[in-house]
Amino acid sequence: MDPIKDSKAVDPFLMLASLPVPLHQAQCVAYKDEILICGGFLGKICYSYHTRKNRYKYICSYPEEIKLHGHCVVKRINKDDPNEITLLSFGGGMRHALILNYESVWDDDKDDEIDGNKMEEKNAKNEWRPFTNDKTEPNHLLFITYRPRNIAVFDLNQLQCIKYDTLPSVNSAFYHCFVSKMDNEKDT
Repeated sequence: MDPIKDSKAVDPFLMLASLPVPLHQAQCVAYKDEILICGGFLGKICYSYHTRKNRYKYICSYPEEIKLHGHCVVKRINKDDPNEITLLSFGGGMRHALILNYESVWDDDKDDEIDGNKMEEKNAKNEWRPFTNDKTEPNHLLFITYRPRNIAVFDLNQLQCIKYDTLPSVNSAFYHCFVSKMDNEKDT
């Protein structure tokens, strides 16, 4: 069978709705029927693309002072409530560390329920905030290194930054990774 000549051949690609704005080097994470698009080089706007509706909705924008060139976005799901997710954004030109508690922009029922208390709770969602604090516990640590010899340590249980420091090395730190010894031992 020649797929070019066969009129019944199925195109493996779908044509999707165009982005509202062009984004280059955007960071994306999947969440239920959504793809969350979190800014890109020279673009600070975040959108949710709904895979079933083939539409985009605005979520928020990064703070004005943030430069997103080379940023990374990681999704963290709440183990007690899988409907609650947190996005962590790291890196970029200014080496930021931000946190966003995501609430689906497609849940139209939530918009109708905004009153005094719920408005405050709503404002805490879908907004990039600095990811820093002094409290810490020694579990579930995320180590982020960046050139030339910098390291930042985050506690993912508390969603807090523990420490920023300089690595004791003469050489720059890049193209490397950390491997959990405990996870590695479980697999062997």
